[in-house]
Amino acid sequence: MIVVRKTESNVVFECFETSPSAEAVTMCKGSLLRTYPARAVAVPIATFNDLSFRNELAAILSKANSEVVAEMMPKAQKAGSSMVETRDTANPGIVSDLLMTILAALGQSVPVQQIQKRTRDDALWENTKLPWRRLPLWLGIRVAIQTTLCNALIDGAAMNEYKNFMIFFTTKFASLALATNQPGDLCQVILAKIGRRAHKLGSKTINFVQHASLTACQLIRAELDKRWEAVQAMDADRATSVPMSSFTKDTALSLSESREYLDAALACSEDDSSTSTSFAPCCHAFLSWHQGLPMFVSAEASGEDLIFVLSEIECWVQESLSAWVTSFETSSPSADDCMAVANFANSY
Repeated sequence: MIVVRKTESNVVFECFETSPSAEAVTMCKGSLLRTYPARAVAVPIATFNDLSFRNELAAILSKANSEVVAEMMPKAQKAGSSMVETRDTANPGIVSDLLMTILAALGQSVPVQQIQKRTRDDALWENTKLPWRRLPLWLGIRVAIQTTLCNALIDGAAMNEYKNFMIFFTTKFASLALATNQPGDLCQVILAKIGRRAHKLGSKTINFVQHASLTACQLIRAELDKRWEAVQAMDADRATSVPMSSFTKDTALSLSESREYLDAALACSEDDSSTSTSFAPCCHAFLSWHQGLPMFVSAEASGEDLIFVLSEIECWVQESLSAWVTSFETSSPSADDCMAVANFANSY
């Protein structure tokens, strides 16, 4: 995008990129920190007033806006060949390099006050030809407004004026949303944006901007509450309880088509075991006791059985080992007791 500013003796051309590449957007985890403008060139006002210069400049801008230059388009490898990637943004070199260099030859490159913005862009693509991107024109308008204020005011005042303007501008969106009966989710987004900007600016908000934003938020909240009450009123008309007068009728079950099946089931003999199967679960003792200690004696335990055996041993240690040790306070343990402890540890 090119922003043209006229001074007393020069016409300044400022250029910057409004839509970054899809790779830069998708690779960034947060916001892109970008500087505007990228380059500025001042052309003498006498040169700018030359009709032939204006005609050539208009022709270049018109062609750059409408024609696609293959060398400036990103490439992608498909089926072993290089093809133009239409889903990505074009390289702005035709304007930022070629045109600005031509203008610099007629004038001179000049330093300008730059601003930095944290931009949150998206490159959403699924089952479509072109990805969804944020509107670059909206970013260009905001940059033009903010840089204009920075050139006219000191840095701190320019930033406050810009933020106040954005709050006031968003309140106009709120009025349009209410006037055109926009969906509730869109109204809620506008409400959140106004509240967030006003909260961040705080006491630096101008009085009439604060009043306008507060009025807009109150109107949106009242409209959303009104819509919600209408939804609740619709639900209130629905029956929420069952009348007890029909309780007997609704709980009576005739089963008119199930009589034959029920009679056949009741006629079956209780001792009819033709379709029954016997169940004889096996039970193995995996633990024995020696000197008051549990011992693992079976090698057949595996899988879940082994888990249960270990769990039983650990439970015994937690609950009964202290009592077993206490029993030797009055008499010393024998050699068999010591061997039993050793065997218990080895079996565990």
